[in-house]
Amino acid sequence: MSDRPGTDIISKLVLQENPITNIVVEYLVGTKAKDKYRARPIEWINDTRSDVLFMCDGDNSSYPPVLIEVQNAVDVDAFM
Repeated sequence: MSDRPGTDIISKLVLQENPITNIVVEYLVGTKAKDKYRARPIEWINDTRSDVLFMCDGDNSSYPPVLIEVQNAVDVDAFM
């Protein structure tokens, strides 16, 4: 495992901590989402991977999944 800049590993690990997960989903989904989400690994059919996917446990399937992508550098070209 490498923690050099640009690898996003530290960011991914931090986002998987339950208190951080709660902060993110409460902000994006609402306060009722607290303690209902868990980080899940995600790999797409084309073998690419997303940074973190938060999904609800069992009976809470009415809540939407939350996909997080961490950017090392952000510029206009990244969004065009």
